[in-house]
Amino acid sequence: MRIESADKFLLYGIWAALILLLLMPFFITANTVFPFIVGKAIYSRIIIDILVGFWVILVYLDRSYRLPRSWLVAFFGVYVLVSLLAGVFGVSIQRSLWSTFERMQGIVDLTHWFALTLVLVSVIRTTKNWFTLLNINLGISLLMALVGIAESFDFALMPFYPFLGSAQRIGITLGNPSFVGSYLMVNVLLASGFLAQSFQQSKGTTSVTPSRMRRERRRVRQEGSRNSSALMWRIFWIVVIVLELWVITLTGTRGAVVGLAAGLAAFAFGSVASGLRMRIKLAASAVVVGVVVLVVSAIVLRDAPIVKKLASVNILVERLIDIAPEQDPFQSRLFAFSVAYQSLIDRPVLGWGPENYLVAYGRFYSSDATSQEVLDQAHNKPVEELVTKGILGLFSYIAIWGIILFTIVRRLRREGAFEQTFTLTVAAALVAYFVQNLFLFDTPATMLLFVLLLSVVVNFETANSQSTEESAPEQTGSRPWKAIYVVKEALLRKVAPIERLMFGERLEMFTRIRRVNVVVFSLILVMISMWMHIRALNAASTILTVTEQVSSVDSILSEVDRSIETFPALANDPRLALINIVGSVWGELSEEESGRVMAMVEREAARAIESEPENWRIHIAMVHMYRDVIIRGADFDYLDAAKPYLDKSALLAPERIEIREALQKFESMELQRIDAREFRQSLIDNK
Repeated sequence: MRIESADKFLLYGIWAALILLLLMPFFITANTVFPFIVGKAIYSRIIIDILVGFWVILVYLDRSYRLPRSWLVAFFGVYVLVSLLAGVFGVSIQRSLWSTFERMQGIVDLTHWFALTLVLVSVIRTTKNWFTLLNINLGISLLMALVGIAESFDFALMPFYPFLGSAQRIGITLGNPSFVGSYLMVNVLLASGFLAQSFQQSKGTTSVTPSRMRRERRRVRQEGSRNSSALMWRIFWIVVIVLELWVITLTGTRGAVVGLAAGLAAFAFGSVASGLRMRIKLAASAVVVGVVVLVVSAIVLRDAPIVKKLASVNILVERLIDIAPEQDPFQSRLFAFSVAYQSLIDRPVLGWGPENYLVAYGRFYSSDATSQEVLDQAHNKPVEELVTKGILGLFSYIAIWGIILFTIVRRLRREGAFEQTFTLTVAAALVAYFVQNLFLFDTPATMLLFVLLLSVVVNFETANSQSTEESAPEQTGSRPWKAIYVVKEALLRKVAPIERLMFGERLEMFTRIRRVNVVVFSLILVMISMWMHIRALNAASTILTVTEQVSSVDSILSEVDRSIETFPALANDPRLALINIVGSVWGELSEEESGRVMAMVEREAARAIESEPENWRIHIAMVHMYRDVIIRGADFDYLDAAKPYLDKSALLAPERIEIREALQKFESMELQRIDAREFRQSLIDNK
């Protein structure tokens, strides 16, 4: 009974933590740099750590919650391992592990999402539970849409976000309209699928007799409350669809529209090929045709008066008719393919390392490129994988999607129409996510959705495996996973008698002690991890103090030093903040203060380059710093200190416009120094 009570407590704790995790898109840290990213990343990691701690204890107490056999989980683990190898052999293991405060991705973040997958697939194993969890997420996304509508009308719906005001493209609590579009896009498809599923007849099994169906229909007619519940669910899903589609138009996110169309097309195609009702097939097909017609009409008839009128009142229509292949963002996205091709030649196996796309971008940037935008992400997930993780990374990433596709197709062939609708819903959301990521990159909010959907597919996979084993038990012995579990069970059977022989009557006492040790060990790991994340949050808060509340030289130096010491793994962000601020305050410094500031800048710049030796932006930041201090009255001899940084940046990103401009500027300053020396020499000669 005690173990059963502990199981319930842990399960309730896991569900509570999952609901808190779903609220992550609303979490903002206004007192840190990049408040829309840092807060969400730290918040999600802390919650995931708690979930893992609960799960480890739960698995120890009840082995039925152990990890199921899944090729999808296995390949996700391979993908994490390849990412780690790419980081070790890349250009900066520190950046690969921790990324930057602006992105908060990297291997550490990926490992947390993998850990969340392990918890989800182990604990949530029924379609009913997944239905509940996904609908809780829909309710949270509906709140997001309401906040977005309030923002568009400059109405303070929620006093927690007083900084949200009217904007041409709303970013709500995600900070970027594109992030909002991709987040709501997935939820619109989930709500649409659930709505379609509500019009399908639920079946307990795929083989239901006509008499049983008649009894079921009579029972449903007798239960008015059930009809009322179904009506309420449909109203909820319709409200979610309508309001979130409205907010997507307010974001003006074209990638979300393309992803939404792809997801709807996948659902329509799957519904035609499956056993869904004809009206659902026709409705899905009609919606796809309607979306395509509207988008194409907006582009083709862009000069028509009615389209221009719509564009004047809706940002999405305005951006659709403004599409031009020769302009951004198309040119910068197309250039990413050129970077990928050259990176494949230069580092084919493991790439440049996770989060080091900026290095490859600078190395292969061409002055002929139309776009001058600096990209630290490829804005195309497969390209990002190829550049930063090489062929192995791209293969492991594509393998995950290949297993997802195989599992979904296999399930569609085995299930009835009601179950097929749920499967098609998940498939449509994943297709939309994949297509949308051809134009963007992962964020904490969208990565959460991806892990949820991937875990649902793992549930499909394990259900497929169970049905296969039930239908053909004589073949299960040949499965690779079976051999692993057979060996493990044999070892456990061997260990148990040995324990009884060693401990005798005290075995139960030692078993209790071991349980306590597992609990204590899990709690210690969770506390250590939470302490580490909180220190990262404090470091991000300190950087904001440096950049926005400059009061004195001593405060600048002490705050930068405190941020570096608080979380050294992300120390390059405060170092760059220091480098970038020096030029603006140089004219206000005394000779003694300027000496102390310059000494610290040069010391921390050397450490920053040591951790990221091929990050050309660190080198060019130092060049700009020296340029600014010279302009504000510093000695021309600083040109000599700047020259190594200028030469290195020219090697790392030879075609970048800011580097070519810096070369020209320093040539001009060198001439001024020569003129100044000649002028001083003439004064001496005249004396």
